[in-house]
Amino acid sequence: HYKALYARANELYPLMESLSASIDTRSTSYDLAAKQLSADITAFNTRASNGSFTSMSQFNSQRASLVSRSNALEAERTSINNDIATYDKYYSEYEEISKQIEVLNDSIDSYNQIDAGPSV
Repeated sequence: HYKALYARANELYPLMESLSASIDTRSTSYDLAAKQLSADITAFNTRASNGSFTSMSQFNSQRASLVSRSNALEAERTSINNDIATYDKYYSEYEEISKQIEVLNDSIDSYNQIDAGPSV
């Protein structure tokens, strides 16, 4: 049981490290892309309000591009949130295993602390 707990903990730790790094990198990229999309939407709306588009085709094409980017960002946000949920699940399992290992270690330590028999 003890070895199985350690083995599982040793499986979870690198998974959590890798997932954490991926979440951090992807979240940073997502934030930058969301800010850029917001700025681009604002610029698009300004051009639309000013009548700067030369045709409905140009307007629809640029609008479709913004909608596509928005949809891609939403899919990435969902994916990041799913990875966060997976990380949280791994972390909870890792914490539970750590507690079990601590109990087993305390049990072993208390067994090793048995008083020595009287000397002769």
